Amino acid sequence: MASTARRDYFVCDAFEDRQPPKSQLGVRQLLGVLFVGTVGGAYGMEGCLKAAGPLGTLASISLLPWLWGFPAALAVAELATAVPSNAGPIMWINVALPRWMTMLSVQWTVLLDLIDNSLYPNLFVEYLGRVANIDPTSQFLLQ
Repeated sequence: MASTARRDYFVCDAFEDRQPPKSQLGVRQLLGVLFVGTVGGAYGMEGCLKAAGPLGTLASISLLPWLWGFPAALAVAELATAVPSNAGPIMWINVALPRWMTMLSVQWTVLLDLIDNSLYPNLFVEYLGRVANIDPTSQFLLQ
């Protein structure tokens, strides 16, 4: 017989009577979003322009987010309505798979975040070295 034990979707019930945070974007937050969107998006466009030309590059920039992001957005919308929780993908894994898989997913996420975030200072120093003509020894010391 199937187990009828209820799995709690919410991480903590102590905050149920709290007011939800305001969903307003302030000036500083908007500037942060604009900065990240401007600085973080165009890495590697030179090679794309050389290979496909301006029309092919614009077409791929316009089409790829829809081909890649729309199915992902549909999946996230379906899972978010099925399992309403602030924990997001971790809770989805917790509901669908055994608890050890949830822990494994958390560990993978932390490891990938550490690796990903450690790349940004190196990229910054590399860009700075190209712009300011810094020798490789100084670049290594800055990293």
